[in-house]
Amino acid sequence: MPSLIAYLCLIQALFLIAVSAQVPSATCNANANCTIVNCQIVCTCKQGFTQNAQNQCVPPDPCASQPCKNGGTCKPSTSDPAKHSCNCPENTQGDNCEKILQCTDTSCSANSDCFVKNRQLNCVCKAGFTAGPNGVCTIKTRRACMWGDPHYTTFDGLTFDWQGTCPYILTQPCGYDVDPYFSIRAQNYQYPNARVSYVLWVDRDIHGYVFKGDPTWKVKASVAAGKMYITTPENI
Repeated sequence: MPSLIAYLCLIQALFLIAVSAQVPSATCNANANCTIVNCQIVCTCKQGFTQNAQNQCVPPDPCASQPCKNGGTCKPSTSDPAKHSCNCPENTQGDNCEKILQCTDTSCSANSDCFVKNRQLNCVCKAGFTAGPNGVCTIKTRRACMWGDPHYTTFDGLTFDWQGTCPYILTQPCGYDVDPYFSIRAQNYQYPNARVSYVLWVDRDIHGYVFKGDPTWKVKASVAAGKMYITTPENI
């Protein structure tokens, strides 16, 4: 004669068969598996999903592990809830802001300054220097000339003629912030029975030294960062 336990097991088996055939697919969340345990419907999340406070099976929060480093802000993707993006600080790089950008002595070439902006290292030439086609910063130069009877071209590219015969200042700094301070003077001489003149003499006052003589005497001067560098044929 079957025992009471056997009868109970038979009844439970018949119940499970009847209920499982009638359980609608909407009983559990779309991302959950539906089973019957001890005469109860049990929903368990599928692999790769987790249960939230509303008992829904959803992809795990991609920002829960704090993937964004160095002060970056994590934001779940709107197209794929399993993915994320990081809003990184200005001084970082990488998908997760994992690389900190820092200027070093070798970040930029000589005569330039380094700074971090827009998540990259940037180089800018120091005052008095300009970048060439190769990106190297060299001394910024301007040229002024006088020639002929006589013609003049200024440092800013203006041209004019002047036939006066009084001594005059050809060029000098507008202020005294150039070291060494310099001044170049000249005087023209008028051709006899002519309406034109030519340069008779030129003197150069450079760092307290005065050089006076033939106008063909050449001196090279360059200015960078408030300093003037002079080269003469005499290597002064």
